[in-house]
Amino acid sequence: MAKMQATVAKNGEQGLTLLASRQGGCQSCAQKASCAVQWQPVTPETKINITSLNPSTKVGDSVEVSCDDRVVLNYISRLFLPSLTLLLLASLLLELLPTQLNPIASLLAQVIFPVAIGALISRTWLKSLKIKDLTISNGKPT
Repeated sequence: MAKMQATVAKNGEQGLTLLASRQGGCQSCAQKASCAVQWQPVTPETKINITSLNPSTKVGDSVEVSCDDRVVLNYISRLFLPSLTLLLLASLLLELLPTQLNPIASLLAQVIFPVAIGALISRTWLKSLKIKDLTISNGKPT
C-alpha cells in the first residue's frame, strides 16, 4: 500500500486540503518530475484536495494518506500498457511487410508513432480515472 504523511491545511465545506511532499527514496529521486505515480506531490507546498469530509480533523493535524496497491497498479497499467502494446504490434506488423523500409521510416513506424499514439491513449484513459480511493487516517504511519 502506498502511504505518505501530510498536514491538514484546510478543512472546509469543500473537503480537506493537505500539504505533503514525497517521502523516502522518492524525495531525493532525480526523476520525480516525470514519475508515474503522479498523485504524490513533488514539493512540500503541493496541495492535495480531497472531497471527503472529516469534521474531527483540524488544521495542522498530521494525517496519513494511503492508496491501495490495486489502484496504483491500475494507474501504472493505464500509463504504460497502450504504448507497450502498440510498440509490439508495430514491430510485428513491420516484420510481416514484404518490403524493407528505410531506417527513418522504420524508426517512425516502429517507435515514434506507437509511443506518441500510446501516450495520447494513456492521457485520455488516465483522465477518466478518479483519485477517489485515497484513505486518510490520523496519526503517524505504522
